[in-house]
Amino acid sequence: MIDRAGRNAAASLIRQYVAGRITSEDCENDWPESGADPAVRAMARFMTNFFDDFSVHRFDSKDTSAEGHAALARCLCFLDSDLEYRWPEVSLSRVRRPAAGQWLRGLVYRLFFERSEHREDAALSTYGEVKWWPFRDELEYKTRCPAAHSS
Repeated sequence: MIDRAGRNAAASLIRQYVAGRITSEDCENDWPESGADPAVRAMARFMTNFFDDFSVHRFDSKDTSAEGHAALARCLCFLDSDLEYRWPEVSLSRVRRPAAGQWLRGLVYRLFFERSEHREDAALSTYGEVKWWPFRDELEYKTRCPAAHSS
């Protein structure tokens, strides 16, 4: 079931957070409750990848990988669509890969997260192409978001 009001509110919060107009705490606290729409719940889980358990902060694009930026854009396009969300509950933790110069964070990432990403991708491949999450595949994404990939 699609919760249009919940999706609109979630998309608005993501846009405000990425633009630096609200903090991580604002985004998390104001997130819409939507028991009916799994897309709203999935995007809430996804957004926790951009939050810090120890501090309230504003979005800093330097801390986010190119893959993370692309995933944010796909999330916004998905929330704007009327597509049913058809993935299991996932977190897709790879969006905040360490930036250059963050050697300790990079070491922790390589030791603990790279392997789990490969296992997660393999398990999720039965639901769609992980690269295009929350869409099922490239065709669905390009059909629903033509402006996102046109030059």
